[in-house]
Amino acid sequence: LVELLKKNGFKESESPLKDIYFNHRYLTYSVERNSSVYWCGPVLSELKVEVLVNLDSNICRVDYYKSSRRAYKSRCYANTGKRTYNAIAATVKNAGFQLREG
Repeated sequence: LVELLKKNGFKESESPLKDIYFNHRYLTYSVERNSSVYWCGPVLSELKVEVLVNLDSNICRVDYYKSSRRAYKSRCYANTGKRTYNAIAATVKNAGFQLREG
């Protein structure tokens, strides 16, 4: 999952929980777009996805932030395979954004 996410635009960064979790990877993905809203004019929308993958137990937690500091969706997955990647990609698509193909 980590290699698949990196290939599609996610960047590995230092986890804020690095002292608690040892064998894990922390990946982030940020994207912005300008939208034209009839009654407001141009509006900047942004999406941030944070993924914490535990390599010992193959569990991952995904948090989605859309134009805010508070997560609008958080999800834990019991595996770290293609199915989890497809769920992340579908949620990003439902939010109106696309993953970068790499």
